[in-house]
Amino acid sequence: MSALFEFKAYLNHLLRAGGKHSVHSPFVFDLLVKALNTDKEYYCFDAIEDHRNALLKNNMLLKVTDFGAGSRVAKGDTRKVKEIADSALQNKICAQALFRMIAYYKPKTILELGTSLGITTAYLAKASASSYVHTIEGSIDIAQQAEQLFSQMHLTNITQHLGNFDDKLGLVLAEMASVDFALIDGNHRLLPTLQYFEKIMPYCTADSVIVLDDIHWSKEMNDAWQQIIKRSEVRISIDFFHFGLCFFNSGVEKQHFNLKLPE
Repeated sequence: MSALFEFKAYLNHLLRAGGKHSVHSPFVFDLLVKALNTDKEYYCFDAIEDHRNALLKNNMLLKVTDFGAGSRVAKGDTRKVKEIADSALQNKICAQALFRMIAYYKPKTILELGTSLGITTAYLAKASASSYVHTIEGSIDIAQQAEQLFSQMHLTNITQHLGNFDDKLGLVLAEMASVDFALIDGNHRLLPTLQYFEKIMPYCTADSVIVLDDIHWSKEMNDAWQQIIKRSEVRISIDFFHFGLCFFNSGVEKQHFNLKLPE
């Protein structure tokens, strides 16, 4: 049912989504033209994608602990690395879009809920040497695979926290003091997603951004996204289909945009 819901949502998004020429907000126009400028290539993209390709060929079995909605395609508590890489990793275009945003905005603190095998985390960490990433993963074997990736890529601006988001998030936030950039990519259920957003909000500033992944993955995730963008604190929200952005610029008119992600 979730796959059918997502497909219908995608068709609806294609009908409604605009591009940079349909945007009348200077802030959002700059995001599309400057931050998400796909003409600029980065040396680390190929290296990270080489690691992704290696994971997609890895037959190692891992014990998997699911605290949320789980996987659509893989059942049971053991899965091959390549199965996890194929079904759970954020796609190249989206991960590189997040990289470009961080390279442009240069947030000092980054929070990621859902390390998975570490590909997106690597993009987050590589985007800005002055940024520090705190990432949370609930599955021990998967976390160990991610740590191997961080070591191989010599990423020293990442701390991975092991445990259920429900138990770890408050402790990690206390360590961070403030959150400049957050990526919520895990659990995929309505109430937990709303609760994670609620916990992160007090640590945000007017310049912070919260990214919610898979906002149309299911009706629950779509409902969570719709509730979040209606909040008065969220001044600008952008639906790129695969993920949504929330900005908190207090001096701007509240606006929502359905846009195509530059490729």
